[in-house]
Order: sequence, then structure tokens, then C-alpha cells
Amino acid sequence: PAAEVSRWAWAKWIPLTFSGLLVLTWVMIPEGFLGFPRRAPEVYVLVMLLYPILSALPQEFMYRRYYFWRYAELFPNRAGMILSSSILFGWLHIFYDNLWAVALSMIGGLLFSWNYARSHRLSDVWIEHSLYGQFVFTVGLGRWFYE
Repeated sequence: PAAEVSRWAWAKWIPLTFSGLLVLTWVMIPEGFLGFPRRAPEVYVLVMLLYPILSALPQEFMYRRYYFWRYAELFPNRAGMILSSSILFGWLHIFYDNLWAVALSMIGGLLFSWNYARSHRLSDVWIEHSLYGQFVFTVGLGRWFYE
């Protein structure tokens, strides 16, 4: 039981982070709040179902599992590995052509990398990334993450 509690310790950040994302949406794009599920409910459901498999899982495999394995010798300390993985993960989102996508992805990357460095469990970061991504699309920040 104690192992399960520590395994899911990252979950304590979800309410705080979700609250921050809600405030960000309300301040930056109040007219877009819950816009995606209201505007295109069928597409929204499809994105909610496919995002974890087609987007979050490949990204977590590449930027956590593979990256942590491939560059372990280059970054022998945990902090360097976490920071470098987060920066590259944020940079991945540069093609959306807005700084919000890069900045939010870098922050998310810090959370995901920290969790992976602690647990080395791809399933944990995949679930976490999926939940954050689905929430971002739900509240209205998804406009910064698609073309």
C-alpha cells in the first residue's frame, strides 16, 4: 500500500495544476472556455479517446523512456536529466507557433520528467500526460496545441 501511495504521489499536483489551467483559460481566453466540447462534441469525444494513444503515449515513450535510457551517461544527475528532457519536450511544441504551447509543455515536461525519474514507470507518466492533455483540450487551451 505504501508503494502505491508513493507511486501516485504526483496526483496531489493535479488539482492545483488543473486550477491554474482553469484560471489561465478564464483570464486569457474566457470566450473559449469549454469551447471545444460545446462546438464539436463528436470530434471532442474522438480526441479524448485517441489523444492518450496517438499523442501522449508516443511522446512519453520518446521523451521519458527512450531519452532517460539513451542519455543516462550524459546526465548522471537526476536534475540535469529532468531539466533537459523538459526543455526538449517544450521545444517539440514549437511548431504550433506560439509561446504558450512551448511554455505549458515545458512545465508539463517538468512534472512528467520528475515523475518518471522517480518511478521509471512509463504507465504513470502516460496517464498523467493523458489527463493533462485532455483537460487542456476540454477547458479551451487546446487552441494553442493543434494546427
